[in-house]
Amino acid sequence: MTENEVTTLYKTTDGGKTWTQVTPRMIASPPVTANVDPLIPTPTLIPTATPEPTDPSSLVFDPNANAYRIRFAPNATWVEINDSIAAKSTRRYVLSAMQGQMMSVSILQGLAALSVEVAGADKKPLSDSRVSGAFWRSSLPSTQDYILTVASYAATAFTMRVSVNQPGQATQNFSFSDKKYRVALSYTDEFAPILAEPQAVHKGTPLLTLTFIDPATYFPNTNLSGAYLMLNIAQDPAIVAACTQPSARPIETVTGLVTINNYSFTRGEVSVGAAGNLFDQISYRTVINEKCFEVIFLFHSVNIGIYSPGAVVEFDRAALLKRFEGVLDTFVAK
Repeated sequence: MTENEVTTLYKTTDGGKTWTQVTPRMIASPPVTANVDPLIPTPTLIPTATPEPTDPSSLVFDPNANAYRIRFAPNATWVEINDSIAAKSTRRYVLSAMQGQMMSVSILQGLAALSVEVAGADKKPLSDSRVSGAFWRSSLPSTQDYILTVASYAATAFTMRVSVNQPGQATQNFSFSDKKYRVALSYTDEFAPILAEPQAVHKGTPLLTLTFIDPATYFPNTNLSGAYLMLNIAQDPAIVAACTQPSARPIETVTGLVTINNYSFTRGEVSVGAAGNLFDQISYRTVINEKCFEVIFLFHSVNIGIYSPGAVVEFDRAALLKRFEGVLDTFVAK
C-alpha cells in the first residue's frame, strides 16, 4: 500500500452477486497480568572479573629494542614478570601501547632497593628523574613502544607488574584473598603491594600492605611523601579482647562506629609529628569469629613550610581518603 492510499473492506453472503461495505472495529485485548512469587530472591549482580594476566612465557628478548619485549595475550590487561637483576645494573623491557591508555608499573622487591624509569621509543621520558621509585603510573601520550628500565643497587630477585588498561578505562581492579584467615578485598591499579612495613600503629600481623602509586599525588607536586593501606590480622585472645580499644602509645582517639558491608568497625585516628614530618593514621578494627581484623590508612606528609613558597601545594587529603575508603568498601571476612 502506498502513502495516503485507502483500503475498503467488503463482504458477500450470496456468492458474490452483491457486496456490503464493512466498517472494522478494534476489539480490546484482555489486560496482561503477571504474578510475582515473593519467595524468589532478588538476583545478586556479579561484578566483572579481573582479566587473567598474560602468560610470562610471552616475554622474549627483542634485539631491535635491546630489551625484553612484553607481549600481552588476547584480552589480557596485565602481566607479572618474575626476574632477577645483578648489583648496580639495569634491565630493560619494552611493550607497545596506544595513546590515552593508562599504564602502571610496580615492582615488588626484597631488601634491595630498585627503581624504574619509563620513556617512549621517541626518547621522551615519562617518569620524573627527580623522584626515584619502584612505581609509576600515568596516561600514555602517544601510540608507540615504551621502554621500562629497572635499576638496582644490589643483586636481587623481584616481581614486576605491568598493567595497561583498555582504551577509555581509567582503572582496573586486582583482588587479594587469604584462604587461611578467610578475608578478601580488592583494589584498583592506583595501588601496588609492597613488602616493607610502614611506621603504623597496629595490633595485628600484616597480611597485605599497599602503597598508592599515582605520581601526581606526591612530591614534587605536593607535600605528600607516602600513602599506605594495611590489612592486619590477630588471633591472640588478649589482642582480640582489646581489638576495638584505642592504642595508648601514641594516644589514639576513637572517632565513631561505622558499618561497612554489614561489618561494624570501630574507627580511630592518631597523628604523630616529628622533625617536620606528619604521620596521619586512620584505623578500622572489628572482631569476626574470634579474629581481630584491622584496616589502616597511613599518610606521611612533610610540613609545607619547609618548602620554598609556591614550590608545592598541600596534598588533597579528602580526595586521597576517598580512594582508600573505596578499598575498605570491598572488605569481606568470615
